[in-house]
Amino acid sequence: MKEQTAARIPAPAPITRVPVEERQKRQAVYTMSRQKILVKFTKMDTLPGLEKKQSTPSTQSARALRLDRGLEAQHRGLDFTAYRQQGDTGHCLIEVAQIISGAGLVDQLLSMGLHYMGGHWQERAQEKSAVSVLQFSVSDGDTVPLPDDIRRIVESTFTTCSVWCNLRFNNGADETDGQHRLDTINFTRRLQPDDIRLRAARKLIIAGNTYRLV
Repeated sequence: MKEQTAARIPAPAPITRVPVEERQKRQAVYTMSRQKILVKFTKMDTLPGLEKKQSTPSTQSARALRLDRGLEAQHRGLDFTAYRQQGDTGHCLIEVAQIISGAGLVDQLLSMGLHYMGGHWQERAQEKSAVSVLQFSVSDGDTVPLPDDIRRIVESTFTTCSVWCNLRFNNGADETDGQHRLDTINFTRRLQPDDIRLRAARKLIIAGNTYRLV
């Protein structure tokens, strides 16, 4: 487990339906350094060269996962459905930002000691498009090269972006030494080079233990 580092707590995400006290509890995530970041892409073609992952888990598996997450929320004193009905235990730092560029994002991840560990694509229940997922993690083991064509897609401009910051319990461990941080960066719809909206793009920056848009 990496040593926890203090960090300035960012302003809460602008989601008025979530009580301030609930958001503040979830902001404990920013006192920890990241161990994993998932970069996800939806409402676009799947990324080239990725293998297909087994589809959405069975209803029974999904219920078991929801139960585990619900118990985790209860243990941490969180309102499991504060953000959304499906339930979660993370903090939504950036809810939905419009026209966001991923330029320089890969270099930022690598400079933080997060290595590319591979990716996959997966069909989503009741959704028209699949989701492509890239994993960047702290690792002392083998890593894989990030293909140039995938890197170019990551550093494209997208119609929307959201960022979730999560604490996860390690299997069989307690809260004192059994948590790790996992963030998800979600991009939607890649813009084409001739799209006039590119001129209004902002850039996603990793700032210490949090994120900001410039």
